[in-house]
Amino acid sequence: MNGWEKNDALNLRSIEQALLQSNDFVFESYATFILRSSFKKFQWTRGTKDSGVDGYFKGKGKKQPSEFFSIYAPIKNVVKSHESKLFTDFNKLLTYTSSKGYEFKKWHVVLNFEITEEFYGYLESLCEDHEIELTIYTPRGLMHLITNEEQLFKVKAYILGINRPFNNYSDFHYHVFFEIFIKSLNHYYALTTTEKSMFMRDWEKNVCRYVSDDKKISQDSAFRELMGMKIPAHLNSVYIYLPKENKFLQKCVNDYVTEQGEISFENKIWKNHDGNICVYANNLFLIYGFLKEMAYDLVYNIDSTLKSFMKKQIELYDVSATPLTNVW
Repeated sequence: MNGWEKNDALNLRSIEQALLQSNDFVFESYATFILRSSFKKFQWTRGTKDSGVDGYFKGKGKKQPSEFFSIYAPIKNVVKSHESKLFTDFNKLLTYTSSKGYEFKKWHVVLNFEITEEFYGYLESLCEDHEIELTIYTPRGLMHLITNEEQLFKVKAYILGINRPFNNYSDFHYHVFFEIFIKSLNHYYALTTTEKSMFMRDWEKNVCRYVSDDKKISQDSAFRELMGMKIPAHLNSVYIYLPKENKFLQKCVNDYVTEQGEISFENKIWKNHDGNICVYANNLFLIYGFLKEMAYDLVYNIDSTLKSFMKKQIELYDVSATPLTNVW
């Protein structure tokens, strides 16, 4: 091993353990970060509905993609048959590539567990029947993709949470992005007026990185696309703003319902029984709308922005309404 590998062997083991212990969207965000830092041609599909495609290698020039990724990260001891799930994913890929006219040459399978020879043989037999090459990345295999000190530092920063000198937050899944934004607001009042203005500008740029290029042409279509970027229900949170402390308190939905009683999430912003404003984090438009409302008020005050945004939300979420740009 070279010098950085010796010095950071403990960090590599910690990253591997984090991968082994994670599942579902958390594992997918970890794995895709490593893949993106390892392969410039890797394109992540951002966890959207994608016909079984979790990522692919972009073709050279105008060539169509021919290598596709399936990321499978079940909760431990819950899924009885890994084979049936991957069999379904494989067939989805066959259907998808056939419908698009792509040549399916290689299947990359990314897993949050180490595999047996028998399981490897099963996947290999699926591919052999269609003359498709197979590559499997387990947590240990993903560690072999980390080949230099700079990459190791970035992966440590992303997965283990150490401080990092870069803020490419759009690498994160929607729920993680939302959480980071809310936590940054907890330090908002320590900023100067100029810094607050820069804060809003920088976060607006960050959330706009999620918008596809063709939607950026129209601000209204960008708004609508962000509304559609929904956080999966089991990852939703309720953020309660405590004005006296100038901070948000995060609660998972089940805990909030237990404490406050049954509620309707038709409105994304409301006042609870204690008079505190709550935000139901279920899509990225809420962040963009909050920033637009704060800039519109020219007050740079979280409490007043939440109150005015709360009044506008019915108009904002009316899909039959006039363009959202008319609201601001």
